[in-house]
Formats: sequence, structure tokens, C-alpha cells
Amino acid sequence: MRLAAAVCSVMATVHLAAADPAVGPRLTDDVYVSAVRKCATSLHVEAVTDAARWSASDLLVIARRFDSQDPILLARATLMHLEAARIVENDAARAQRSAAFSLAMRLMALSGTSAPEGLRLDAVLATVAALHGSLDVVGVATLLTRGLAIWPQEPHLLLARGSLAETSLAMPGTSEPVPERLREGDARAAAVRAVADYDAALLAAPTLVEARIRRGRLRDRLGRTTAAIQDLEQAAAEATDPWLAYLAKLFLGKAYEDAGRLREAETAYEAARAQIEDAQAPYLALAQLRTRQGQLSAAFTVTIAMTGRTRSAVTDPWWIYDYGQFWDLDRRMITLRDLAAR
Repeated sequence: MRLAAAVCSVMATVHLAAADPAVGPRLTDDVYVSAVRKCATSLHVEAVTDAARWSASDLLVIARRFDSQDPILLARATLMHLEAARIVENDAARAQRSAAFSLAMRLMALSGTSAPEGLRLDAVLATVAALHGSLDVVGVATLLTRGLAIWPQEPHLLLARGSLAETSLAMPGTSEPVPERLREGDARAAAVRAVADYDAALLAAPTLVEARIRRGRLRDRLGRTTAAIQDLEQAAAEATDPWLAYLAKLFLGKAYEDAGRLREAETAYEAARAQIEDAQAPYLALAQLRTRQGQLSAAFTVTIAMTGRTRSAVTDPWWIYDYGQFWDLDRRMITLRDLAAR
């Protein structure tokens, strides 16, 4: 995904250091606190490197009893574990994310603190993005429930909750199983709940383009194609982020197609393809559209043009659409690091 230069540099350095076979100091409460204090300072890489070497069992025990009431230190500890989770694997990564979850929950529980404005919220949003990226839907839901109890109309939390409902639509196995006869109604209800969250998010923050894109896509799914087109046309005009601009144009093409406006659908799909040339979805959409129009030769040409372009999931934003705001985790962590450095 869009790795900002600062994060790329930090993570590359940490990855090399974490791979060093040298054994770090045994984890104790003092060692843990020392690493946390290094976070968001000139010793940040060293702190994350140390954290990546700790055993999963040790770090969970000590992180969970880290009882600081200093919001800066809690935010730094959260950041440390989120970054360490990206350079370790499997159980170690899960343990790091679990530690970040515990610290973010503790940070939210603080009241009357002198934390920099946005610090607590950004720590929560970064943790939500990381957990959503690993499909820890229970952790995401827990953080969002607590967060929305504190900040009831916070647009990014509402956006994240709507995105979580979309994950349950796309990946039914991530939510509670329901009887076959209820699945269609349950899916529609989830889509309606998500739209309501996006409505509330846009009421609080009308320029939140991602919420408009997601609402437009779900409106189309719910058969409200005219309203979907209005949302997606506006989002395509307003989006400045290349990933969001791409998704707005891709979904606009689908909405046009559903409305029978095939020429406009083709234009929108072409615009999405031009936005991110190696993304797979616009090629498939164009091939299907041209097949529908009886242009089999043109469909074949588009399919051949797609072959070999897509190398990994970083190429097409659509591939990680159902992972909430995971695509934006890098920016969130940079912001958190800046706030925690104060």
C-alpha cells in the first residue's frame, strides 16, 4: 500500500535489525518502559527493534500491566507495538497487535488528561486500522464501541464502523454465522447500517471522501442507483488521494452500468484504469462490459492487456477495500508518532 517515505525508512531499518541473530535484553518492566520512552524520539528505531525481539508471552504480560497514566507514554507504547507487528509474523504479530489493543483501550479510559489534541483518537484509529487489516473483527468492534461512547459523532470512527459492516458483507465468515434463510435479509440489514454510519460521518464531515465513496457503492448495491451515482460523481470530483480517486471512478462505472448508461460506464472504467494502470479490476470490468455489448474481440484485447500487470495486492486498492482503513495505516502511524513526540 501507499508507504510514506518516513515509514518505509523506519520499517526497512527495523526489519534488518530485527533479523539480526543477536539476542536482546531479557524483557522486564524496566526494559519495557525504557523502550517505550525511546519511541517517537531519535531512538525510535531502536525501540521498535527491541520490541520485535521480545517473546509473545513476555510482551503480553508486561504490556498489560504497564499502568502508566501518562497519555504520551501509552500512545508511544501503542505505536511501538503497531510498528513491531509489521515486521514479525504469525503469533508474534498477533501478540503485538493484542498489546496495542490493550494499550489503546487503556488510553481511551483516561479522562481529564493533558494529552495533545487528537492523540487518544489517533491511537485508537491507528489500532483499528491495524486490527481490521488482520481481520480481528472482534477487536475492531470493541474499540469502536468504546470510542463511539466517548466521541459519539466522530466521523472517522463512524467510517470505520461502516467499513466493518462491509467486511461482514464481503467475508461472511468474519461475522457471527446466521441461518441460510436469514442471510439475504441479514446482508441487506448490514448494508443499511453501514449507509447510516456513512450518513452520520458525512453529516459531521462533508469532505470525508472515503465515506461518500463507500456510501455510493452500498447505495448501488441496495438498488438506489441514482443516489449512488450522485455520491460517486461528487467523490470522483473531490478525491485528491489517488487510491480514493481510483475507487470512486471504478464504482461509478459499476453504477452507470447498473443504470444502463454503458457509454458513461466505459468512460469511468477507463478513467479508473488510467488512475492506477496496473490495477486489475478496471480491466475485468471493461472486459465484462464489452462482452455484454457483444464486443468479444475488444473484450479479449482488454483481458490480454491485463495479463501480467498485477504483481501483488499493493497494485489494486480494490483488493484491500474490505479491510477498512488498513490502506491508510501508514499515514495514521506517522501522525501518531508526531503527536507522541511532543
